[in-house]
Amino acid sequence: MKNLFLPIAIALLTNLVFAADYATGEDAFDEGDHETALKVWLPLAEQGDARAQHMIALMYRVGVGVPQNDKTAVKWYTFAAKQGDAAAMYQLGSIYEFGIVGLPQNEKAAVKWFTLAAEQGYVLAQYNLGNRYADGIGVPEDDKTAASWFTLAAEQGYALAQYNLGIMHAKGEGVPENYNTAVKWLTVAAEQGNASAQTALGLMYADDRGAPESDKTTVKWDTLTMEYVVWAIALFFLFSWPIVIWIKIERGEYYPRSMGIAVLWWIPEMWVVYQSSLSTYQLLWIMPTTFLVAFTLDTILLVRYSGRNHTFVIWLLVGMLVFPTLIFL
Repeated sequence: MKNLFLPIAIALLTNLVFAADYATGEDAFDEGDHETALKVWLPLAEQGDARAQHMIALMYRVGVGVPQNDKTAVKWYTFAAKQGDAAAMYQLGSIYEFGIVGLPQNEKAAVKWFTLAAEQGYVLAQYNLGNRYADGIGVPEDDKTAASWFTLAAEQGYALAQYNLGIMHAKGEGVPENYNTAVKWLTVAAEQGNASAQTALGLMYADDRGAPESDKTTVKWDTLTMEYVVWAIALFFLFSWPIVIWIKIERGEYYPRSMGIAVLWWIPEMWVVYQSSLSTYQLLWIMPTTFLVAFTLDTILLVRYSGRNHTFVIWLLVGMLVFPTLIFL
């Protein structure tokens, strides 16, 4: 038992030391101190640390902290890849795919390394394999296998894979045709800003494919219309707050009470202002419109209740504009 414990303890201790040293090099690299990073990582790489091997490969490939050297980069990528570093596997696959950094183009080797990386969950490799099987590049064309790789990448949130998977479900390529599933994947891709997914999703809704267009449109516009109405009412009262005070004073009621009524007037309006989900563009449209309506009606009220008509316009404009502006700021 003692003979078994000692090697395990040594291995764990070695891993902890490697991890601490690697982090030191990573901090130096992030701070732009590439010379220190190389000094820390090189001994680790020579002792078999796959992460350090990968980073040294990157440094030689790009020429950061060391003279650019493709041959040395490939050497360290290969060391890291053979130890199971998925990112290094993907880099080797890319090198063989395009025949760069001194290696001949080799589709078979590219597929080998991409597959090994993809099997470890490396999303770029999964997406690459999906494209390869979809187009028959270096492998037999197989939509079913392509869809399976796209699915794995899509489930990790990769927008391009989500888009491709959505299109495959829409066309029934490699998977059963299912517009609802297509809409699901196109939607999550579109929400990440994928323009192709946004376009495809719009076309599907226009053709009434996937989730019922009429239901979604009705809900969308009913919600938006209701919010416009609530906003219009709230803003009307918000803009009209001077009227409450003016009329009360004109009737001889004391000022503090008038202010209290005005505050009660504002509370629901301010809640609507902060809870609204209308866009800035929509607010820029609705606020001036509501202001004009409120101004017109308030003018009529002031003329009706006030004998000092020569001052009401200035008072009204100041009251209607200043306080709402302070709320929005």
